[in-house]
Amino acid sequence: MVRSRAALTAALAAALLVQPTLAIAEGSVDIQLEMGGLTHQTYDCIFVGTVVANGKPMPGAHIAAYLTGSHGQDVTEITDADAQGHFQLHLALDGKPQDETTWKLTAKAPVMGADESAVEGRVILPEESNVMIDRSIQLTTTGA
Repeated sequence: MVRSRAALTAALAAALLVQPTLAIAEGSVDIQLEMGGLTHQTYDCIFVGTVVANGKPMPGAHIAAYLTGSHGQDVTEITDADAQGHFQLHLALDGKPQDETTWKLTAKAPVMGADESAVEGRVILPEESNVMIDRSIQLTTTGA
C-alpha cells in the first residue's frame, strides 16, 4: 500500500490524537532585531543660559544644576555667571534612551541675603549622548 505524504501525516496526527491546524509552506523567515534602545550610556547634559535681574545680566550670580535620573541617580554641579551673566554647566548622567530625567536650575545674586530663583523641567533621554538645555533664569530683586 502506497500512501502519499499528506495521507501519512494525517494518519500520524490521528494516531497521536493531534489535529493539524495549519499548513505552512516551506521557506525562510528573516528577522531583524534592534536593541539600541536598551543599552546604558553616559549622557553629557549641558545647561546654558543667562541670569537676568531687572532686564539686565547678573554677573557673578551663583547657579546650581540638579539632575535626577529615572533610576534614582542624583547629579549636581555649581558655577558662577560670567561678566555678561552667562553660564554653562556640564553634568554626566548614566541612562538609556527613553529614560525620563528631571532637572532644576537655581540662581542667586552674588549679594548677601538675595533670594533664590529656580526653574524646573524634565527631558526624555534621546538616542544620542548629548542633551542641551538652554534656559535663562530671571532673578527677582527688591530695591534695585
